[in-house]
Amino acid sequence: MASKSIDGQVVNVLNRVRSGKLDALGLQNLYTNAHSNEDVSEVQREEIVEAVVTQLRKDHPRHAKKRFGPVNSKCRETMEEYFVELQTRFDLSANHHKNKVKLGGNVISGEAVINDYVSYRNNDTKMKCGLTYRQITHETPLVLCVSMNPVGTVENSVPTYKEYSETSFDEASELFEKYLTEVITSEHPTR
Repeated sequence: MASKSIDGQVVNVLNRVRSGKLDALGLQNLYTNAHSNEDVSEVQREEIVEAVVTQLRKDHPRHAKKRFGPVNSKCRETMEEYFVELQTRFDLSANHHKNKVKLGGNVISGEAVINDYVSYRNNDTKMKCGLTYRQITHETPLVLCVSMNPVGTVENSVPTYKEYSETSFDEASELFEKYLTEVITSEHPTR
């Protein structure tokens, strides 16, 4: 009987969290309570914590950043480690984009939650490629995007774009490196 009571309470808590009507303090208290309540199962705890963190980041980003750190910290760390290693295997000196992990303009303008990327642009051929962690809203999944396309409009060009789940970094980086090799060594403005 107690299990049914807890199940109902968890559903009520999740509904309250997702309603968007709780203030930052209320959400933080629910987060703390979810961790301290021994009657809540591990699955229920994870569901509550995920809902609270998502809502807190959405409605109270300053409080969420203070409590949990930047929303993109794991993505940024992964990309920066990858980029350091990438520079040991590829000559990126002719890159027309900056050689670093960059923050997408749509995050700065508030149109996306996460957009951390590395890119390479061949100024002679006007081809570019990129590897991006992207999440548009707190409710949408975090994905990895790999792209290769001409800068601007080039006649007869075929842009390439593929999305991967956030857990498929090795697979996404393998495709990015294939595109990177193509863009670096390309002598023609289209593929």
